[in-house]
Amino acid sequence: MGEKGPVTPEEAGVYLKKGVGGRRVKKGEEPSEELVAKAIKEITRRRTKNENRDSGLGFEKGRDHALDLLTYSLDNQSQEEISQRVLESARWDLEGTRAILEQRRERVIGLIQEHEKWLPIFDFLNNLEKRYDKGGEPGLGRGKKKPFRVFLDEEINKATRAGEQVVDLFQDKEVTVFLHKIKKTSDFRAEIERRSLSSERLDKLRKRLDFVYQELEKLQKKEQLDKDAEELEKVEFEQGIN
Repeated sequence: MGEKGPVTPEEAGVYLKKGVGGRRVKKGEEPSEELVAKAIKEITRRRTKNENRDSGLGFEKGRDHALDLLTYSLDNQSQEEISQRVLESARWDLEGTRAILEQRRERVIGLIQEHEKWLPIFDFLNNLEKRYDKGGEPGLGRGKKKPFRVFLDEEINKATRAGEQVVDLFQDKEVTVFLHKIKKTSDFRAEIERRSLSSERLDKLRKRLDFVYQELEKLQKKEQLDKDAEELEKVEFEQGIN
């Protein structure tokens, strides 16, 4: 969330107006001191937890600001108000964690889907390369070959007429630009490598995706537990057990 460093009240006010942590002040209104204090804690927490984002997003560590809030409130809040504030703060933390996980999930899925989209094009070009490398073309004399760009255009036209599966991708703007580059280079293997993902990279991405889904499942269970605890607390309070 920007460069690390102490968060000023002015900066916290800007974030609140943008809706940090799902909080947003109305246009033309200034945030209260209490909201600014909360925003400072939330921004600071996010800044100092970047390492945790890649190592497992420790959920319990995100509760420290809730405990601070509890201590701050003991002198001038009722038990019900304190409990509500702690639960609200914890919910705020969970919402932020869910947003991070869902963003990461979409990014990883996008990378994998982008790679898979190009696989038919890579297969098409690899097959062309093998046929082109066999040697001479009929009518050009022994050992002579058509320029690859001419050969590629002819094969694209053949595939189009035959209605092959890869034809739909020929209409894609990115694919069109990519094929144009291929026609102008003598080493299109490098272009393919730049566009594709290695098997090692794909394996890491799929493992990362599995991890994200596991964390989302844990988060869902945690949210349910918190919801159950909140309902139980309401019942206990109404019955005067507190």
